[in-house]
Amino acid sequence: MKIQGYINYAYHPPAPFIVAAINIQKLNIKATIPFLIDTGASNTMILWGDLERLEININKIKPQRDFSSLGGLIKATPLNSTITFITESGEAIKKTLKSISLQANVHTPN
Repeated sequence: MKIQGYINYAYHPPAPFIVAAINIQKLNIKATIPFLIDTGASNTMILWGDLERLEININKIKPQRDFSSLGGLIKATPLNSTITFITESGEAIKKTLKSISLQANVHTPN
């Protein structure tokens, strides 16, 4: 299975992304957003700009636990969600995530 992605040159160094549909049930949000690919990550986080675009008020979501990130430990809110990718052959692959983390200090382009 291959999922088409792209390199975002607005980041330094340039970063690999894929586009996927996301459904965050607790917040009643369904949207299509880019995901930064980090093959070593144990958690999936939504970029700050996407939180703003989806009109998610992070101040109303109380951080529930610590997550390890590149910058050290951060407080974030884990939420169950479903993401759907489209393969090169057009097949929809749906994956349920035990938690997607919502927090304010994530990687942004230079």
